Amino acid sequence: MRAAAQLLACALAAASASRDVARQPPVTAMILDSNGDELLVQTLEHFVLMLPRDVPVVWATDHQLTNAEHDAISASKLLVHALGVRKLHIRTLPYNLTLAAYNMRLRQPRFWADLPQDGRVLLFERDAVLCPGASSRLRNFTRYDYIGAPWRPTAPWCSSRRLSAEACCCNSGLSLSSPPEMARLLRVAAELSRHRSRLSNPRNIDMTVLHYASKVSGFKIAGASSAQRFAVETLWDGVAPPVGLHKPWSGWGSKPWSSTKLELRNLLRVCPTMLRLCPYARAASSNPDPSRGPPARRFVHSFCDVDDNTATPRSAPLVEVPLSKLTPLGYAPLGGG
Repeated sequence: MRAAAQLLACALAAASASRDVARQPPVTAMILDSNGDELLVQTLEHFVLMLPRDVPVVWATDHQLTNAEHDAISASKLLVHALGVRKLHIRTLPYNLTLAAYNMRLRQPRFWADLPQDGRVLLFERDAVLCPGASSRLRNFTRYDYIGAPWRPTAPWCSSRRLSAEACCCNSGLSLSSPPEMARLLRVAAELSRHRSRLSNPRNIDMTVLHYASKVSGFKIAGASSAQRFAVETLWDGVAPPVGLHKPWSGWGSKPWSSTKLELRNLLRVCPTMLRLCPYARAASSNPDPSRGPPARRFVHSFCDVDDNTATPRSAPLVEVPLSKLTPLGYAPLGGG
């Protein structure tokens, strides 16, 4: 009798777990980028390979593909196959994707209203990577309306508002959002900002969320302790491998490089794909901003321009996965077509 009761309990637990999985909202990954160069191709390959098989990847650009972009995509067997099985979608947007336009569009409710409303959108930029062996699954974070990499509480946009360390969150470069809730927050922000100077209104989506999340009833933004298990930029507990990274050299300039380098070595140990970001760190090295250029140069010198037993190889090669492991799943394209 006891054995039968245990079997029944196990069966009920399994059924409950199945229902929990079924209730989890679907996720769509998306990058908005106007330059289909070789580095973007590598980024798309990385996210296609690393994301769960039921998470489609959307590249949204602002023009029909050029011959060079078409050739770059066609040269990737992985991306050609991913397009064929609707794992990857390419969408042309009806507006230019300059940096200013990118930030403006993300702050418009209409942008989020045009995205799938029944799930979450994983927004990523090309200077973001996913980590193999993350301690938490991506869908563990779908309970939030917005989550990204937390900032150090000393960041001026947090310290100037006297925010707690837990409330100093979250960067949008690798972020998971609920489109209908983001649209709702932005409508509230638009209404409240009517009485503010244009110069005092946030210009980036993450700053907008940081400023207005507490003013929107029921909006669930992650705290820093949970967010650092999702993504790392400048704040990490040193233990749990995160789902991904975004510009991990950014913002470390305020600390002694000796301790920063040790933290980054530990981060590299649990997330070796960090080396895929070396081209972007090199590009950031020339930034004249003293809070941006020097940390990037130190990162490049310590992790990208070395080849010895104490560090890591110069590059992180793309992991080859047999195409047979990617099977047609009938993905619904984002926004049709």
